[in-house]
Amino acid sequence: FVERVGSHPDTRFLVIDGRYVKKRSPGLQYLSMEDDIDDRGKGKKKAKGKGAHLLEVETSRKSMSSSLLDSMKNLNIQSDALLKTTRAVKSGFNDESGQEMLDLAKRVRNLYKTLTALASSKDAGKRRGKPTSKAAEWATYCAENRVAHVSGEVMANMRTDLQLYALSLRDSPHNRLKVLTVQVTDLHTSLPEGIFIKAEENRIDVLKFDILCARDFPFLPPNVKLRTTGGGKIRFNPNLKSDGEVCLSLLGTWEGRGAAERWQPGKSTLLQILVSIQAMIFNSTPWRNEPGYENSPDTPTTRRLSNEYNSLRQSWTVRFAMLEWLQKSEKRNGLWKEIVAKYFELKGSKIFENVRRWAKVNSQIESYNGIGTGLFGGQNLLKELDKALSGCKR
Repeated sequence: FVERVGSHPDTRFLVIDGRYVKKRSPGLQYLSMEDDIDDRGKGKKKAKGKGAHLLEVETSRKSMSSSLLDSMKNLNIQSDALLKTTRAVKSGFNDESGQEMLDLAKRVRNLYKTLTALASSKDAGKRRGKPTSKAAEWATYCAENRVAHVSGEVMANMRTDLQLYALSLRDSPHNRLKVLTVQVTDLHTSLPEGIFIKAEENRIDVLKFDILCARDFPFLPPNVKLRTTGGGKIRFNPNLKSDGEVCLSLLGTWEGRGAAERWQPGKSTLLQILVSIQAMIFNSTPWRNEPGYENSPDTPTTRRLSNEYNSLRQSWTVRFAMLEWLQKSEKRNGLWKEIVAKYFELKGSKIFENVRRWAKVNSQIESYNGIGTGLFGGQNLLKELDKALSGCKR
């Protein structure tokens, strides 16, 4: 039906063009009110004849909602990702429900392709707008590169313990691959800005963050490890151990405050884990993630302790999470090469200004002495960062 409406020249706009938004109104109840006026002229007023204004629409550009075609974009991305992924995991979709899912994905992809072609012919000759700022360009880049499927690179770049475990898996329980495929497909359109995933093309259970979905997934949570630890010497956050362990109740590596926070088969997802790490661990006051500190009152003493905790991790962030990615060839040209380059190209100026603000109150930024790591210091991190960023477009 949608294809036929979009294909006809007189109705094509219903699918391709943006839609005007109807004004807010009291709704159908108001329209259906009956005249209940008694002999004294009291009672409810009849709504008959007053419905015309309820059908008015907002006609300004700002009030227009997305077209049906635009609304289908994410659904098409997911359908396309599902079909590509299942080429390597066909065994997980051999049952009736799996085949119905693939058939629906094909129909969505074909419909979107047809409607996009019709829209392109209508808009032929029109120049498409480009992002108007670096922030907008970064948001667009994130949306288009949330998940990448690569061959061999993810496994080769994993921690040795996860790599060996992954190689030891010889079979997959019923439904495991289907659940994994659906969850990874969802990441293509649902990951927040700034989170990227690399998925092994022929091993959907191996993801670069490092994430390994073991044989008992989804009944048990995946194994998640952090790689940026200064060679196992630093701890950026109470929830991030120097050995790479990520402490999170959802992962079963932290006790939490009850069953609702723990992994729940059939409900919990990879997306939940990634969003939880971004929102709950990478926050502005990591000191409060320490056991027993989360409910500490906001006092001069707690603010001082929190600031001291942050100061140490600011220097570590520049030293290990910025300079290493800019200076070390194996990282700068590794698995995340394109994303690292784009990040520092678009965010370089903002990053440098932020670190310069840190330096005004944190002596470690311009006179780093390796504190807390046992590593050699004697570096002006601000100066080195400025030099390293000079090769990026800022």
